[in-house]
Amino acid sequence: MQQRVGVFGFTIDGETSKDLDDAIWIEQQNEGVLLSIHIADVAAHVKKDSYIDRNAYNKIETRYRASSVSPMLPKHLAENDLSLLEKQTRDTVTVQVRLSDSAEILETRIFESELCSLRRFSYAEADAALKNRDDDFHETLKLCQLVAKKLTIRRQEQGAIAISLSDSLLVTEDGRLLAVEYKSQQIISEFMILCNFAVANTMADCGINMVYRNHSAKEIAPDRKRILESISVVASMGYIQSLLVNWMNKAEYSPTLAGHFALSIPAYCHFTSPIRRYVDLVNHRIIKAWLNGQKLPYTKAELQEIAIKATEYRNSLQEDKDAYFSGEKKKQYEKSIVSNEFKELPPKDFSRIVKYVAKQNTVETIIDEIKRRAQEKILQASDFTYLLFYAQDSNVHEIVCSALNETPNLAVSALTIQCQKEENWKIEDSIVDEGTEFCTWFVVSIDGVALTTKQGTTDLWKATSRNRAAVFWIQEYLRGSLVHLNERELPPKVESNLQPSAALCDRLVMQELTPKEFSREVKRAIENNTVESIIDEIERRGTQELLQASDFTYLLFHSTETRVHETTYSALTKVPHMAVSALMMQTQINTSWKIENSIVDEGKEFCTWFVVAVDGLVLTTRECAIAPGKAASRNQAAVFWVRDYLGDRLVNPSERALPVKVKTEVQKPIVIETVDLNAPDLNFIGLLQELVIKLKQQEPKYTFTQLGSGGFRCRCQIKLFEQEILTSADYPNKKTAKQLAAKDAYTQAMEVLESVPNLVFSKIS
Repeated sequence: MQQRVGVFGFTIDGETSKDLDDAIWIEQQNEGVLLSIHIADVAAHVKKDSYIDRNAYNKIETRYRASSVSPMLPKHLAENDLSLLEKQTRDTVTVQVRLSDSAEILETRIFESELCSLRRFSYAEADAALKNRDDDFHETLKLCQLVAKKLTIRRQEQGAIAISLSDSLLVTEDGRLLAVEYKSQQIISEFMILCNFAVANTMADCGINMVYRNHSAKEIAPDRKRILESISVVASMGYIQSLLVNWMNKAEYSPTLAGHFALSIPAYCHFTSPIRRYVDLVNHRIIKAWLNGQKLPYTKAELQEIAIKATEYRNSLQEDKDAYFSGEKKKQYEKSIVSNEFKELPPKDFSRIVKYVAKQNTVETIIDEIKRRAQEKILQASDFTYLLFYAQDSNVHEIVCSALNETPNLAVSALTIQCQKEENWKIEDSIVDEGTEFCTWFVVSIDGVALTTKQGTTDLWKATSRNRAAVFWIQEYLRGSLVHLNERELPPKVESNLQPSAALCDRLVMQELTPKEFSREVKRAIENNTVESIIDEIERRGTQELLQASDFTYLLFHSTETRVHETTYSALTKVPHMAVSALMMQTQINTSWKIENSIVDEGKEFCTWFVVAVDGLVLTTRECAIAPGKAASRNQAAVFWVRDYLGDRLVNPSERALPVKVKTEVQKPIVIETVDLNAPDLNFIGLLQELVIKLKQQEPKYTFTQLGSGGFRCRCQIKLFEQEILTSADYPNKKTAKQLAAKDAYTQAMEVLESVPNLVFSKIS
């Protein structure tokens, strides 16, 4: 028998938990960290085939109920003799993992130990210590939090489905959603996953049979990238759970290793809860026999019997839990329907009722509330999905289609949800005919047959045309009028020598045109080289700030008239934010143009040069645009770029005229303006940038990883008073992913600053 090694650690568990079977400890090293997970050595005190052991096998797991606990082991063992209580010495098995700076496992060591737990934290107490710089464990917990975040990101990059979707929601190893209230819960979750993986991987490498935890995806599941993309953008917790249930099999115990799909790792087991789970106790006995060079205590047949019993128990327990909550939800929905208490329900809660009545085919019971929410434009995308594709009520279809016409942007989302729910539905690429306007046919494949509408929908804007095409597809689907692709009716091609429209011949009529209608005339005039005929109207609309981004694009970059350029540029200086939009539109029209990253010199104010590659030549302005805000500086820089483009004065970035650095002293105390984090339309990228500049800290670093079609992960990293903050966020587009990562980083930064001296906080109203 090996001599036990004395170790230290601390526990983090629920407020009322008494059966504490895991403790942690972390040490910073020159490169990376040394992480120790100490697990109660139950196997040293509960012998195989003893009375207590047989009783534990019959129970399989500790059963937690709302009002009571039915422990797997006798109470005096579970809550006292074996529990890792504060200031008490207990026998443990330690899994020690050396991690690199990027959270890669460099070395794993497993040994028998003797733990003295230094402190017993509840999750709430651990979160408080994370914020309190005076707490003895503050630095240790901050390091734990950073390492846990790196472990999450590493698993995300390896394709794990079981990840944290937000600070309050994570997908568990079993592919189920779990709401989390405390940040320390995610620390423990990540460390326990790491421990279980390290143990399983070690045993698998040694060819030793144990009870592994296997997990697989169903045959109908999409690829891993699409699953991650889908669950990262869906807002409804219930809908995410339904997707996971549809796409994943239940996890199973087995002595045969098959890998874990949700965690995206080759080997996994349960080892960290031997007080609460019998499988963990079995695995402890196997590990201890291996450590001491003894004969393994179980045959593969015995392990198979234990695995089957444990799997059946867990499945039965989950089914009972699901049935209970399903029944409770049904009662709640029916109570709301009978009492007609809908008006105060938030959108998510009402969406659950919509789903329930649509599947029960009793939508008429809430028809008045559907009408009201449709009129107020507060129906959600999932509401449209269930009401259009599951409810069998033509009156409802008519009401909902009418509402969808008012919010066409939700049509694509509603169809996307439907395709995720029905494996035989698949959105194909839209077909776009690009003439004077965009003409779009939305295409959905049902049972392998690609269906679309006979006519396309036209609009000056590509995105609007696609949204309206999706609305039209739904309407034709409900009418049973969809056609095959070869049955589309193509619009007549517009000749290149189009004559000016009637509007151009009547100045009064032209003044009555909507911005979109006038934009159409601008485009037409450019094609016909007749812009001079509408120059007065361009000047009028420019003065009144009515010109659209597309107007600036076509008038500045597609017209050759000097007077047109002067008039349009004068209008652009009044609305500098339009400059970036106009240049972005130009890069979409002319693929030889590409916007490069702006060059920003951050001193007292932001100094920005806008950079665009034209036909492969990278060009910028000699002069920078200076403004207090980063966005304002960038907008003005884009205006300068347009000015110098028209004047043929653009230069290579190496020819920029750099500003003279101005040293400024920050007055103390520093005033930090705080904002309501739930306020709409906050620019967290700008807020975070302004914060670090004010505090003279290193600027945030953003990196992007492409997840799949249209999906990106943004990582944000900053160092604030020697504390590293690392966040990440997934979204279909880079801009929103960056905004979400910045929001998380800003939130954590404000928590760090609460304990920094010489700061004064001032709330922005």
